[in-house]
Amino acid sequence: MESGAVIKWAASMRGRSILYPSWLIPSKPLVPLDILIERINSIYHSFDAERYDSEVIELRRTWPALWAEMLQQLPPRKYWRILDFGCGTGFEAGQTIRFLGDKISVLMAYDPSPNMLGQARARITDSKIVFTCDESSIWSRAPYDLLITNSVLHHLPAIPDFRQYTTKDAYWLAGNEPSSRFYANPECVRLSSEYATHQERMKWLRPSRYVDKIRSMLHLDSLSKTADVAHKRRLFAVRPQPDIVSRLVDFRVRDGFDLAAMNPGWRVAWRKTYSFLGAFSEVRAPRKWRQRAEQLQGKFPEDGACFCAVWKRL
Repeated sequence: MESGAVIKWAASMRGRSILYPSWLIPSKPLVPLDILIERINSIYHSFDAERYDSEVIELRRTWPALWAEMLQQLPPRKYWRILDFGCGTGFEAGQTIRFLGDKISVLMAYDPSPNMLGQARARITDSKIVFTCDESSIWSRAPYDLLITNSVLHHLPAIPDFRQYTTKDAYWLAGNEPSSRFYANPECVRLSSEYATHQERMKWLRPSRYVDKIRSMLHLDSLSKTADVAHKRRLFAVRPQPDIVSRLVDFRVRDGFDLAAMNPGWRVAWRKTYSFLGAFSEVRAPRKWRQRAEQLQGKFPEDGACFCAVWKRL
């Protein structure tokens, strides 16, 4: 669970007290935390699916090169059986198909969001790919010798034991996850905080800020619409604020993962960290801030806010 105060909330749960982070208590959640995280993410991504590819600039500017590096770490094999867990709009599946080509015998693309999966179907038409929203369907093509995930683990209440789906010599490529090392490094946190202050000052000069504010006031943005649906479905007794929804969607971003210890049964074979402005995109940052981030990267190459990694099953 995320660090910070944790409070018991007897949320009409037949007398049961359940632990929640303190920042969640004012919204009076009515379901257990793990279920709440899953359902909030499902609702949010149903609204976010159509805009995701156009709004996430890293899909075009940062992630392709990182995935090329990860895929190059794989050993030669005649065929690969691949599980894409949390495939989203199909980014990592597309990257893997382009790299491995006819060496893929099957690629099972799973995502719990039908809307996200619909975007993936439109993006990829390769006959070797099987799309599903049903997690139990993963077993139909198991075991897999390659697992791929991208920007998905921090949305989950807990990391699944993927060994249940994979062969004993399987590899796992994971892209764009938050690293705890960044948040434990005072210099990294200081630069991120300074840039956040800069962004707060500059937001008044951006016309898009006022458009976003109006959309939020009218409950037209994805976070506000998610809050409305979550309240209507009795996930909360009190309608949550959009910032609460955002923290649930990206539940593990604020603390990050310990790369070395997060996946028992898997050994880190290769890793790379990046993004030294924290949660803010370096691609959109002014040159001065990009240069400061580059200096920090040179000093602490292992302490970026995000990481990509290749694991080998033990």
